[in-house]
Order: sequence, then C-alpha cells, then structure tokens
Amino acid sequence: MKPKILIQEQIDDGKQYPDQSNSTIIVKHHTTLKEFFVILKQKILYLILMSAMISIGASLSFIQDWRSKAALGTATLRVVPATGSLSSSKLYQIWLTVDKPVAFAHVEVMFNPDLIKLSQNLTLTNSVLNRVVVQTSIAEANMAGKFVIAIGLDPQQKTNAPTGSFKLADFYLTPNAALQGQIATVAFGGSSGVTDLDAGIMTIIPLDATVTLILDPTPTPTPIVTQPVVSPTNTPSIRPTNTPTVRLTPTPRGQRSTPKPKPTKKL
Repeated sequence: MKPKILIQEQIDDGKQYPDQSNSTIIVKHHTTLKEFFVILKQKILYLILMSAMISIGASLSFIQDWRSKAALGTATLRVVPATGSLSSSKLYQIWLTVDKPVAFAHVEVMFNPDLIKLSQNLTLTNSVLNRVVVQTSIAEANMAGKFVIAIGLDPQQKTNAPTGSFKLADFYLTPNAALQGQIATVAFGGSSGVTDLDAGIMTIIPLDATVTLILDPTPTPTPIVTQPVVSPTNTPSIRPTNTPTVRLTPTPRGQRSTPKPKPTKKL
C-alpha cells in the first residue's frame, strides 16, 4: 500500500498538529506580509548600495586618471611682441613653450575687430607640426574677431616632436580705426589646448599682448624747386665792312697832297 501524501500547511500560529506517521508530509511555510516587505527592502537597499559603490569607484578612477594626465606638463602661449604701437601692418608671432614633446596644439586667438584686423592670411611656421586640422581664413577672422589654428605632429616625425620654445605661426595686424592712443588686446581663447606624445593634456598658461594704436603721421610734401631753363639766344654775327683804300695823288714838290677818299661800297 502506497503511503498517503499529505500537504500540511504550517502556519506560525503556535498550534500543534497531529503526526501523520504513515504519510509523507510536505510542509509549506508561510510568512506574514510584513516580513516579506522587510526582506524585499533589505535586498533593494543592498543592490542600491552596491551600485553606488561601483559608481563612486569608477568616478574616482576617472578623476584620478584625468588629474594625472592634466598634471603631465605645462604649455605657455605668448604673442611676440607683447606690447608696442601699431600704425600700419605689422608682424606678430605665436610662440609655445613646453616641458614635454608636443603632439598636438589647438590655439585660439581673439581680438577686437572694431580696432584691429588681420592684413594677411596666417602663415604656419613649424615644419614638424605640419598636419593642419583647422586654419581660419582672413575673412572669417576679421568678421568674428578671432582665429584658430589646430595642428598635429607628422607621424613620421614622432622622434623629432618639438619641445622647449618654438614658433607656431606668423600673422599681421593693422589698425581698423583711426583712434589715437586706443589700446587693443590680443588674447588667447579658452579653447586653446596642447597635448603631449602620451596624450596628456597640458596646463595652459596664456600670456596676452596689448597693442596701442597710433595715427600714422601724414608726411609733409617736399617742395620741388624747378630751375628755369635758359634758352640760348642767337648772337648776331658782325660782318666786317670793307675799308676804302686811300690812294695818294702825287703833287709837285713843295706842296702837300690832300688824300681824296674813295667812295665806300655798300654792303
């Protein structure tokens, strides 16, 4: 005879139930609703805590990595000459000073287009950073009051990556208004950045330049003295006149002879 299979629900109510010796008893445990929500709450809090710890760990790792890259080196950008007057088109240069080899440079230069403007297109001067990514045209620069150059290292010149102090570009400025003594600033924009060979982002130290506009004095014309031209005059030639020959008429002795003039020939 097969044993009976009884399903007995055991409820936590403190009561005793009779033993079924000839039956296999499957006990189903029931918990109260309050205990169920307590357990669920604990599991949810555990999941939230674990997620927060993972997120914090990843954020700290990213910040530490970013700071380590940012502290790899410094890059000083400057305009040469840094001061001076401007009355006509004048040459200016962008120089970069770094303590690690450079792989990429993004330089933004800003100016007041109401006071000064570019008179020629930019000229890139570094033979190693010769991969041009961005170069603003003269028309765009004078309209926006800024220009950008973004240049990268030639992969074949990796062993010759520039370091120390070197020139990046030449540009020419000219006054855009006749304002005596007005001061214009040539400044580096916030998007400027330099990257080293290890993809480290260098700390930028910008050194701006100031330009004092002066009026170009109008030169006083030098008077031209014209010497009078003396035309030669024709001097009349004097033709000699024939002098008549005086012939003496012989006279007797004791008397003087009176010369008789001969008539003069007409010319």
